[in-house]
Amino acid sequence: APAQHQPLGRLKDQLWGGHSSAALIQLEQVAADPLQPKENRWWALWHQACWFYFNGQIAQALDLALQMQTYIWGHRQRKEGVYLRYFCLCLLGRYEEAYAELEMYMRLYPQDTDALLAWSNSAANDNDRLYLINKAYALAGWAGIEKKDPAQPLALNNIQGLPAVRVDEPEKVSIIMPIYKAADQVQVAIQSLL
Repeated sequence: APAQHQPLGRLKDQLWGGHSSAALIQLEQVAADPLQPKENRWWALWHQACWFYFNGQIAQALDLALQMQTYIWGHRQRKEGVYLRYFCLCLLGRYEEAYAELEMYMRLYPQDTDALLAWSNSAANDNDRLYLINKAYALAGWAGIEKKDPAQPLALNNIQGLPAVRVDEPEKVSIIMPIYKAADQVQVAIQSLL
């Protein structure tokens, strides 16, 4: 029989609730226990990897994320694991590997708008980034974006919406932007709306 461990939900709560040392030890034991169901082992690795990721230990998080692939059940690709590996690789500056990681997932789920937006972070150039962003926007039914100045890099202050179909309706749209000590960014925010 598998060794007795606290339920994974409780271990997760302890991990993020101030008892990380004890929780990490038990999560490591669950992940290493061959008598535990694959799903439990996968989630034990997931919780550990997230902890290390959010504490800036990206290489350690990636190692755990790669181990997670051993315990995949049901669908071969779990979105959480793919994203974790992808963002770890990006943060480690391994953009080509990151791009390839998400490319495999996108072959299975080409309509996943979240993945398209994430994938744009590792695109080789601004044109590829815009293509992926606009593909995600189109799937969501939104108008795309383009650079205001094609000679400048893609940035928040250098994008504008693609021409959209004019809507001649009496209804108006109000946009509320709560701002506190952000005078330097107000113009960029307003320009992004125009």
